[in-house]
Amino acid sequence: MNRRLLFPLLLIAMLCACATKWETVSENGFTAQMPGTPQKQTQSVDTAVGSVAFNTYSVQNGSEAFIVGYNDFPDNPAIRNADPEGLLDKARDGAVQNVNGKVTSEKAVTMNGHPGKEFSGESTTPQEATFTARVYWDAPRLYQVLYIRPKTASAPSENGQKFLDSFQLTGK
Repeated sequence: MNRRLLFPLLLIAMLCACATKWETVSENGFTAQMPGTPQKQTQSVDTAVGSVAFNTYSVQNGSEAFIVGYNDFPDNPAIRNADPEGLLDKARDGAVQNVNGKVTSEKAVTMNGHPGKEFSGESTTPQEATFTARVYWDAPRLYQVLYIRPKTASAPSENGQKFLDSFQLTGK
């Protein structure tokens, strides 16, 4: 290879490697690193306990999507005494149903003493994709962390794994 071409190619490679600017989202109760500037959305979701605000932060980076969300349920004894496993199962089922997906693996996780689930699967809506999600229950708040990638990628990319592992519960 011509030496005059080598330097510009190396410079372009270095610039591309550094192009992703990570930002830390620090919201009341959690932190997460995201590969870009997240867009925040809040929407009302009807649940069995009434209308609940669902807050999300999302970043689209190439063919990958990175989403952190949380919703606060009414703080009452029924919610505080609810079965965490049942709530996490409902959160998993709702997330999978929203993307017309199926779960391919699942395991229990905990963070700072709070129960959670990690699950992976495949979806067909809005396009074929593979996802990894983690949900945590910190009564009366439910946290959701979702990483979506092309179906051709069976394992999270380096960015995907960094995002998933960056999520931390910090207390309210």
